Amino acid sequence: MSKTRLDQLTERRQQIDEQIRQLKQRENAAARKADTRKKVLIGGVIMKLVKSGEMTQKQVTELLNQHVTNPRDREFLGLKPKTGETGN
Repeated sequence: MSKTRLDQLTERRQQIDEQIRQLKQRENAAARKADTRKKVLIGGVIMKLVKSGEMTQKQVTELLNQHVTNPRDREFLGLKPKTGETGN
């Protein structure tokens, strides 16, 4: 039995939907990769500034303490828990 026009169009739509899903997935992966690269580069610059003496470790620790809020990240960086954190 041959496919009806509706069946053909439905099948084609499913194929296009899958292509769209894959393209979005690739774009999201590329954006995450770019974001990670940016973070690594920024971190590298900060480490270089500390090593060269243009920035102190204390300054870096103060910045981290002010801006890192995730308890898991704070623990990883050796920061004390923020007041009122329950250790999620």
